[in-house]
Amino acid sequence: MNLKKYLPYENYILTSSINKEEIISRLQENISIKYHTAFQKKQNTICEKPYEGTINENNFLIHRVIDYRNSFLPIISGEITSKLTGSEIHIKMQLNKFTRIFISLWLGIIFLVCIGMTVALIVNFSKIANQEFRLAGLIPFGMLVFGLLLTILGFKTESAKSKIFLEELLEGKEKSN
Repeated sequence: MNLKKYLPYENYILTSSINKEEIISRLQENISIKYHTAFQKKQNTICEKPYEGTINENNFLIHRVIDYRNSFLPIISGEITSKLTGSEIHIKMQLNKFTRIFISLWLGIIFLVCIGMTVALIVNFSKIANQEFRLAGLIPFGMLVFGLLLTILGFKTESAKSKIFLEELLEGKEKSN
């Protein structure tokens, strides 16, 4: 079982028959330069391009432009390499740093509570078996499952949209490992 496909992280290589200069040109046509931070609101600016970020001669760092708040929106970094038959674009998608830290702490604490409750149940099973079942004891387990599903589904939904966009824009195919 490959657990990597369930993590809020994507790492793959696109191969394209288009040369590096054309890839940079296509990216510049579809990515607006980011002038504001995540905590500043855009004032009287309507972004007509689907992505926003920065582009250098070999690299780009972008994210999809949306008109709603989504903490699970992937940050996409790419490195473009020229090849004889075109180009390769090494793409990484991940959660932004604040979201990664928050989710890790939140799920980590809930996971420790779940482990503690499980150990307490095993150690005190004979005492607990005679008492009636309380549904409230399952709340931490539900919170853990909810947090994992929210993170994974929120990220994978958005990363799939970006993956399709990049494949179409750069006329690329994902390189199989």
